[in-house]
Amino acid sequence: MDNLEITVKKRTAELPHANVLLKAEIKERKIMEEIIRDNVKRLNLALESANMGELDLDLVNDTAIRILEQWN
Repeated sequence: MDNLEITVKKRTAELPHANVLLKAEIKERKIMEEIIRDNVKRLNLALESANMGELDLDLVNDTAIRILEQWN
């Protein structure tokens, strides 16, 4: 058996474990995304209830967007 075959067999044997890890990561990411969606809904409800706005800062592009709820 040459080195390429050994490498292929080794990596093939590692695939099931890698798939388990990826599936766990996907599951965790979906849970976190749902938590973020819920928090955004909660924040929006709080801003609407308080008749407040929001400030969105983009630190990379050095810009800001201000949305005042009373103007909507």
